[in-house]
Amino acid sequence: MVKNKKILFIATVNPFNFGGGSQATRAYLDSVLDIYNRKNVDVVIPYESNIPINYSDVNFIKIKKRSKFSSILYFLFGVLGRFAMPVTKYIKSNKGKYSMCIINGGREGGWIARRISNEDVNIVVIHHNQEVEYCMDNLSKYTFGNKWPYTVRKLESNAYKFSDINLFLTQDDMEAFSIMYGNNKGVNRLIGCYDFKDATIIKPNYIEKIYEIVISGSLSTYQTVHGVLSFYDNYFSLSKKLIPDVKILITGRNPTEQIKQIVAGHSTNFELIESPIDIMAEVQKASIYICTTDIGGGLKLRVMDGLKSGLPVLVHKVSSRGYDSFFDKPYFQVYYNKETFENGLREIINYMNNTNDFSYTINNDYYKYFGYNSGTERMQHVLELI
Repeated sequence: MVKNKKILFIATVNPFNFGGGSQATRAYLDSVLDIYNRKNVDVVIPYESNIPINYSDVNFIKIKKRSKFSSILYFLFGVLGRFAMPVTKYIKSNKGKYSMCIINGGREGGWIARRISNEDVNIVVIHHNQEVEYCMDNLSKYTFGNKWPYTVRKLESNAYKFSDINLFLTQDDMEAFSIMYGNNKGVNRLIGCYDFKDATIIKPNYIEKIYEIVISGSLSTYQTVHGVLSFYDNYFSLSKKLIPDVKILITGRNPTEQIKQIVAGHSTNFELIESPIDIMAEVQKASIYICTTDIGGGLKLRVMDGLKSGLPVLVHKVSSRGYDSFFDKPYFQVYYNKETFENGLREIINYMNNTNDFSYTINNDYYKYFGYNSGTERMQHVLELI
């Protein structure tokens, strides 16, 4: 870091909230605070964020929500999200204050990166996913329900091309960007995802396994619901074929009526635990973790919950992105159709029947890659390129 200059970290989401995006952002923020010293880092966050007491020594800059009218107006000018314009203005009005600007996400990062590219500041963008793929799959308002991806594509392209470093959560995303947007001026690196600093360290336990299978996530988001419905329509019968009396737990926040109806209609096979106080405690009551999410980009953090809990994982191909280091593990199986689902579940059942203490093996493998210290080492190594 240049002497007497600071780091500006732009969170774009509340890092102290629930959900995968928030947890990942908090991990990256924690690493930056540890690498550069907390007094040298200013952090931009949503105005409504509740800051934990152990971050009280960090300088937070809060950005208020835009009105509906201004959101529509700015959208017409290609500005997506509340942070793009105020952060750009802030950096330009504080010339020479910062040596590095780390932007969380390409959608808003594209607007900022292009307009500060001539300032004396290094630009780092953390791409949580392929924004175009994510917004199209999730019927986002930014693509008019997957009908018009132009603005998202343009901003993501700018973020990629005007950054000094582009960080990616998955190898698939990093390779896709090169194909979609061509050459850029900076370097591209895989950072992956990992636990935030104060995340609870999970150790496998031998509590009674009430369920054979667990599925978890934010049960009101389009991509999660889509995956659960796909599981019910295509793979539930296969689960019963291999595990005749299978008991499946679905747990997470705010389940939709569709999910509730599935559980109510098959009460002997399904149980629903809504908005649990401790979702990890619920996950550990099962023997096998299945990630059914089959649309959307980026890395799905819920798979981490299964691995952290020491559970074998059966995961849809879309949600296997970012877990490359587990592809050769017998307890990690990937499916994309009925045949691969049945084969994967059978492999996991055989593995469990023929392996002792596999929960500890899975848990140890998880922390080797996804633990906070490992992630921070990767982050520091990449940021030292500047």
